[in-house]
Amino acid sequence: MKNWIWTKNIVIINNNLTVLLEHKEALEGLDKSIECVINDNDELQKEIKGSLEYTESIVLYKFSDDICRFQEFWLQYGAAIHENENLQDIEKFNYLKSLLTDSVATVISGIPLTPENYRKAVEILKDRFGKKEILISAHTNRLLNLEPDRNTNDIFALRKLYDETNV
Repeated sequence: MKNWIWTKNIVIINNNLTVLLEHKEALEGLDKSIECVINDNDELQKEIKGSLEYTESIVLYKFSDDICRFQEFWLQYGAAIHENENLQDIEKFNYLKSLLTDSVATVISGIPLTPENYRKAVEILKDRFGKKEILISAHTNRLLNLEPDRNTNDIFALRKLYDETNV
């Protein structure tokens, strides 16, 4: 009787083991499918970020003569264009030139639009407008040239002064 119970238990265990192995193989197949979907999703996102429609849909603000705004400009340009691995340097250079206005545009206007010159143009702009000393000086001058409002009851003037000091 004991042998029969043992035999029966062994048969049940073997059946359960067979079912578990079948499920394991099915789960491994699902894991591979999920991995493929995740990888495809990553590739799709890279493709979307690199697509012309995506890049053109990003609103980038132009940079003009206000040195105090260079850091803000560079952060948004850098995130959207400069660090975008899906864009070639010639495309980045074209975007950069299109976003510069006034005298800032003339700083790199003489540089031919080639992939090799993109890094040079970036370096020139950063040297001219992105140096810490220049930015500190520009912000200091802006603060010193603020005209305080003498009327402390004028809420709009106080808000304007507050906003200007936070730039």
